[in-house]
This record gives sequence, C-alpha cells and structure tokens, in this order.
Amino acid sequence: MVWHLSSTGNIKSWRGKGRIELPAGGKTLINVGSVGQPRDLCPDACYAICDPQARWVEFRRVDYDIAKARRKILRAKLPRYVAQRLSLGR
Repeated sequence: MVWHLSSTGNIKSWRGKGRIELPAGGKTLINVGSVGQPRDLCPDACYAICDPQARWVEFRRVDYDIAKARRKILRAKLPRYVAQRLSLGR
C-alpha cells in the first residue's frame, strides 16, 4: 500500500500494484509488506523499487517455493495457520 498525506491534510491511498506516481509535497508512506505474510490475496513475494526524485514507486511480484516454506514452518512447530496462509494470500 501507499498512503499520501497532502499539505492540506487530505489522505489518499493506492494498492501496491505496478507503478504508482507519487504526488509532490506532503508526506508519503510506502509499505511493501513481507514475504510469507500476505494480506492482499496474492501469495507471491513482493518488493518495490522507488525513485523519490522522479516521484514513483513500482511494486513487483516474484514466485517463491511456497511448498518448501510451508514444510519448514510445520517442521518448526509453528501454528498450522501460518503455513496455510502462504497459499491463500491472506
């Protein structure tokens, strides 16, 4: 997600998908999220590239071995729902 607080106090938000042009002025918060704890229904890993001078951020998705990660979670005796969440993306 991206949130922008304008200098007049207005808040605007964007979902973290593709390239987002960032407004000038105010303050911007960018949350890429974390691999293995998706909340947006997409199980892929997410990362972002940001160019603050050009005022854009681009979110990118990549596959990773979810089955392997699930096995490691279960072997570590972590809660089962943590392993299940990886495939569901939520």
